[in-house]
Amino acid sequence: MQSNDNEALLGVARAGVGIIAGGDWMMKKSLDCGNLQRALPEWQLDSDAGVYLVRPGAEMHRGASPLPQ
Repeated sequence: MQSNDNEALLGVARAGVGIIAGGDWMMKKSLDCGNLQRALPEWQLDSDAGVYLVRPGAEMHRGASPLPQ
């Protein structure tokens, strides 16, 4: 998925479609209330990085599923 709308990317990640990479400024509220979980806590973006959503290809997508607890 490509979008210039950070909220759209965040919404797709909240729906469980993929992993989003973005700044704490954008994801803090969702992380704090449990709508998102950190997938790679030891990894950080550079300060000049963009916002990215990584998801499986369409042939692998079977709908959103809950994250393991």
